[in-house]
Amino acid sequence: MKTYLVLALLFFLMDASGQGLIINEISNGQSGAREYVELMVIGDTSCEFVDIRGFILDDNNGVNNDGFSSNQIGAGVSAGHIRFDSITRWQNLVPGTLILIYNSVDKNPSITMAEDTNDTNPFDSVFVLADTACGLSGCSTIPKAGGGGSSNYSPCSYDTAKWIYTSLRNTGDAMQVRYPNGQYFHGIAYGDTPMLGGVDSLLLDSADGTGKTYYFTSGNYRDSANYIIGMAVSDETPGQPNNSDNEAYLSNQNDCILALGILNFKLMLVNDSLKARWEMSEENNHYQFKLNRTRDLQSFQLVPLNSVNRLLPPKYLYHLGPAPIGPYYYQLSAINLYRQSFKTELLYMEYYPNNLYIVGYDLNSNNGEKWLQIYSKYKVSATLLIYNLYGEELLHHSIQLKRGENKVRLGTFQNGSSLIFIKIFTDKECTTSKLLYN
Repeated sequence: MKTYLVLALLFFLMDASGQGLIINEISNGQSGAREYVELMVIGDTSCEFVDIRGFILDDNNGVNNDGFSSNQIGAGVSAGHIRFDSITRWQNLVPGTLILIYNSVDKNPSITMAEDTNDTNPFDSVFVLADTACGLSGCSTIPKAGGGGSSNYSPCSYDTAKWIYTSLRNTGDAMQVRYPNGQYFHGIAYGDTPMLGGVDSLLLDSADGTGKTYYFTSGNYRDSANYIIGMAVSDETPGQPNNSDNEAYLSNQNDCILALGILNFKLMLVNDSLKARWEMSEENNHYQFKLNRTRDLQSFQLVPLNSVNRLLPPKYLYHLGPAPIGPYYYQLSAINLYRQSFKTELLYMEYYPNNLYIVGYDLNSNNGEKWLQIYSKYKVSATLLIYNLYGEELLHHSIQLKRGENKVRLGTFQNGSSLIFIKIFTDKECTTSKLLYN
């Protein structure tokens, strides 16, 4: 009866939550100590965030606390372990997130991506951490390689993490993840006689692990049949899915459709400055906004969202600065922590300082054609005058302007100076501009 009770309790402790970190890949590297571990965030459901604060990463801990081998000595037990700090960064992780931790003293050349300790470079659910990175801490004393230490992971004094606390022995070792209280969650092992494979019997191979990488594909991560043994020289995939099956598994972990809508997206002109205002139909799991604008509906430009007045949730008001001159289309996107985005319809906005305004011009065309781009608020008949610095009239045209922008072709005219004046007037409006002309 006691045996059954202990086994039942152990099973409950292992699987009551189902949230944590599993070993997605470990590598001994092609040579030297170019080792790394890649962890995958696992959740109860794809729509729940996972809290890994305080989770423990360790190599073989011998016979201690549901250990991975039959003894402490000669079993690849590195003194110490690494712990995820209790910080906000690790509190709400998306299932399917990858966390790559590597030995910075002998960095694996397969790790070519930039350091990314906050998943912002880029925002792709992949963290890339050196062993000494902020967000990780290390304990140098538990477990002890020679035995005689505590069978738990506390009490322990933490400082900067180091890879030597979890380093891998080529001939045989383990890599495992444990709950903050030291209870086993997941791990894999490889190598010679002392290795047992832990609670799940995840001993992948009894052969020497020099130059090898061990990686998960899909399915039950507590079944050794779902792990592959490869060669580091050809099969390492740090910070990436291990193969197509693993990629599908990662995507399914993250397969969640969340309500994320933007309501009442508006643009407002205030004293020649532009403001954007909107509200969210759902604030949960929101990560960031992006605002783009375009004139031609083909080339989009990102508009910085720097100055914000947050109204009562879930309303937003951004000051976008001086309004750009001319017609533009704006589109707002909201992105959630699951990398899903919601885009508004294109919103049209035009701005001109005056009812008559010269938007653009080409007075130096090589083919001889000269033109003005003129904005008019109304459909109207107008007179166009061009004269030089001395007041001499160079051109006099009667033109018909439609509402909006008009391309007005000019004939040829001679000018004795580099500065000309252009005057456009109707029976109600008048505007004068100075332009350089070669």
